[in-house]
Parts: sequence; structure tokens; C-alpha cells
Amino acid sequence: MIKRKYGCGITLGLERKFMIRTLVDESNVTFATYETFFREDNGCFVSFCTGREFHGQVVSVIGELPDFKHNDGPFPTHFQDNVMIPGELFGKDPNLFFRLRSKVTLNKTFDKHGLNADTLWAIHSDIFIMMDSDGALFTPHNKFSRTRTSKQDGQNYVFQKGYCAIAQIYLADAKGPFSDDGLRITVNETLGYYGNLEFDQKVPATQNGFHSFGMMFYPVLESPSATECPAEKMVEIPLELYTADGEVFTDPDTIYIKTDAGYLPRSQVAIVNGKAMARFIALGLAP
Repeated sequence: MIKRKYGCGITLGLERKFMIRTLVDESNVTFATYETFFREDNGCFVSFCTGREFHGQVVSVIGELPDFKHNDGPFPTHFQDNVMIPGELFGKDPNLFFRLRSKVTLNKTFDKHGLNADTLWAIHSDIFIMMDSDGALFTPHNKFSRTRTSKQDGQNYVFQKGYCAIAQIYLADAKGPFSDDGLRITVNETLGYYGNLEFDQKVPATQNGFHSFGMMFYPVLESPSATECPAEKMVEIPLELYTADGEVFTDPDTIYIKTDAGYLPRSQVAIVNGKAMARFIALGLAP
């Protein structure tokens, strides 16, 4: 796939030594976590992540990495608990071995998973892929829809959950391909990642870092001029919607607006050819 400049960001900071795999095309995204092992002189495989041991007589090592496919079926048989992948197959330290721990695939007809497609694949969505302490991935969810009322930032949200967000998708357009969206992954500094994308920007593990990166992909809503409204009167406020690249947002869509004072006759406004009109009444307000 072709990604725009800064289409992919990487954050260093995953404490546990899981390797992250990404597989992305226009309509599907797959994330996987791999537990990391070291083989001792006695042939025992010891996990850097959990301390678990696998004895050599019950472990097989594959010599060829199969093609990765986008699917939601069971893990392939060669990725079971007793199968190790040599590090050189991932372009990593040959003394390391990897075992698939968890995998999740997303596409933009996500309602087949029993999730609410309107809140998951919605414009300006912020999709989180969370990992438990043992490397298991949770069902992806739209962080924005869960924190919309509290305005909680992503860093505090992840901290309070007690999990690690290994990936984040900044959804520019629910109808467009993944190549229009932003993708950020968090990886272990030593192990990095394996996949089919180049992550061309380092994103600091800070609130401002995540926010600045995400704003490269979200559409921008503007009003071309300031509008004044006399007390108890009504005005029409012109609105224009642009893509993150500065082009007019031509797809029909709906925006949701609210006011801290006065009155809005409609809180949902249709966008047509990138333009809309919102009415505001200064009800009960003085100059």
C-alpha cells in the first residue's frame, strides 16, 4: 500500500519484550504479539516476557516463515505453543526465538464482529488496540467514543486501564481505505516490529506527541469568518470541512455541534460538498 508522508508513527516504550507484527493493506489491518524467548545451553527456551520455560524435547523450530494472511480464523498449526520462530526469520537477533501470543484483524465492515459500526468506524475515530500484561490482545474499541464526555486524554486513559496500547488508528475517513488513516504502534526499543510498513516518524510517548500526530489525519472544520449575534437574535454560521491534506471533504456526512450558551435549533448538520450551515440563537443572552 502507499502511505502518505508520516502516515505511520512509532513509539518506543513497550516495557515487556513482546515483538509486534503489523500487516496492513487498503481494507484490512492485522496486529499480532509475539512472546520472546532465549535458548539456553541445555536446550530449554526461557521467555523474556513471563519467565516461562519450554523444554527442547517438546518444542519444534520452524525453518521458513509462511505468508501472512488477513483472516480471523484460528491460529495456524505452526503457531501453537510448542512452535518457535527463529529470530533471523524476523530479521532479529538469531539467538532469539518468537512464539505467536495473540492476533487481531480489523476491516471496515467491522460489524460482523458484533461491534457497533457507527461508533467504531466513524469519522475522527481513535481506535485503540490494547494488550494485557501477558501479551493477549483485547477487542479493539473507539477510545474517542468512550472518553467523549470526560475529555480524558489517551495517556491517562491507558494508565487507568492498566493495559498497554500497542497500536492506535487515527481514522480520517470511515469510508476510505486505511492508506488515508494514521497508524501508530508502540514497540519494545530492542525488538522493534516486523511487518509490511515503514514507520517514518517517531512519536513521543506524551499527550502532545499523540495529539499532534493524530491531527495530521483528522478532517478540519472551519468557519471562514467570525460571526456576531445580537442578543435574542439568530445568525447563520457557515461551516467548511476539509481533509487533513487541505482538500474539500466531498463525501456527504453529518457533523454534531453543541453550544455552551444560547440555543441551536439543530445539533446535527448535514455536510454537502464540504459545506454546511449552522443556525445559532442568542436565546436569553445579553450583549
